Amino acid sequence: MEGNFTFTGEFSGPAVAAVLTVEMILALIANGVILSITLYQRKSWKQSSTIFFTSLILAHLVLNLLYLPFTIIALAAEEHSPDSHYCC
Repeated sequence: MEGNFTFTGEFSGPAVAAVLTVEMILALIANGVILSITLYQRKSWKQSSTIFFTSLILAHLVLNLLYLPFTIIALAAEEHSPDSHYCC
């Protein structure tokens, strides 16, 4: 390896899909808990850091709901090519 951290070997699509499924479930639970706590404390909405943090939580939630399911399905069905790049 010449200082390059690019994985060039083969990988198991179903195994990666299983790992991403576990990550997605845990992320949905964690995002839901943190978002409910943030929304419950209404007096902290006057701070810009709370608004920023809440937008990050919502962005991660949207990513988990819209991007990861399709990536998991494609990996589980082994519809990936060796040149494709899946971002986690």
